[in-house]
Amino acid sequence: MPRPRTQHVIDVKARLIARLQTNFHRPGDRFLSARAVAGKFAVSYQTAHRLLAELQAEGHLLRHPASGTYLPGEAAAIASVTLLFHPRARRPGSFGHRLAAELATALARDNIQFRLIHTEAPGPIAPETFPVVWEVPAAITMLAARQRPALLINDRPPPGLYSLQIDSVSTDDYSGGVCAAQLIIQKLAGTSGLIPPLAVTKPRPAAASQRGGKLPAPVHPATPAIPASSDWRIAILSGPPGDSRSNQRVAGFVSLLSSAITSCPTWYLEDALLAAPKILASRPDAVFCCNDRLAQALIVHAREHAIALPPIVGFDDAPIAEQLNLTTIAIPWGPLLSTAVALIRRRLSGDTSGPVHQIFPPRPTIRSL
Repeated sequence: MPRPRTQHVIDVKARLIARLQTNFHRPGDRFLSARAVAGKFAVSYQTAHRLLAELQAEGHLLRHPASGTYLPGEAAAIASVTLLFHPRARRPGSFGHRLAAELATALARDNIQFRLIHTEAPGPIAPETFPVVWEVPAAITMLAARQRPALLINDRPPPGLYSLQIDSVSTDDYSGGVCAAQLIIQKLAGTSGLIPPLAVTKPRPAAASQRGGKLPAPVHPATPAIPASSDWRIAILSGPPGDSRSNQRVAGFVSLLSSAITSCPTWYLEDALLAAPKILASRPDAVFCCNDRLAQALIVHAREHAIALPPIVGFDDAPIAEQLNLTTIAIPWGPLLSTAVALIRRRLSGDTSGPVHQIFPPRPTIRSL
């Protein structure tokens, strides 16, 4: 006669069933192996194997010898790609326009069917298509709520549950802001080569934390001091205040250089032109613009009013940057696009493994500074 099942084993089976009913697993997804169940829930391998066999007999799982344990059913076949891009991508010369064009070229080269939709409020997306999203937050919210796989390009999904089924390829905006500050320091100080790294903070001892002690002051590694002057007047023209990428670029920049920050309500040239007179009237020694269109506004205003331009650094390396001979922090186009296409091919092939979040460091493109 088999021994009575312990309460712990009963609880483990209940937790496995609850895990299967969370809606974060899709038909065809791989489930925990017997070894994983044994390690995660502190039961023997034999008990874990028996529990999975019971779940299979009850219709909760499918087990394939030498392959693994899966949820029953098949993942919906994905045959094509839908590119959901913000209407800004319609503007020739913009970052979004270049991104859409290069991605479309790469997909066509791989014989991947796609259609491009410019929208801020997408409607229902057919299950047989894989969404690739640029600058459409409403689409990410809708897809995450429905547990739909998707690819977010040049951005990252919100932390938490939203990140569990959405792939992303993006750039390290904070590091890019630091790079921009370093270029300006080199220019204003008349130096060259590497700038000393950021200040680092020593870990707070546990005892100090328990006593409510204060964090020690930031200290620099044993490197020469940054040759910055407190007399420098540095300005930043940022993107919309709630834009996470703009905020990260600003945060990276001001970690090295204190600056007067002016926010532009949009990324559009027209709005940046309204901010340009105020910034240039302050006669800054240098300006960091959080994208190249914002930098274009300063250049256009200066030319129209015969104002001497200070050193300017942009961000993105959009096509307009080359036309303006603008030094900018460049999005790594090659790795970004090749990784995006590889992830798309992976999902089209039926791969339902966990999400991939790939972050690439940007690089300076120095033209004139």
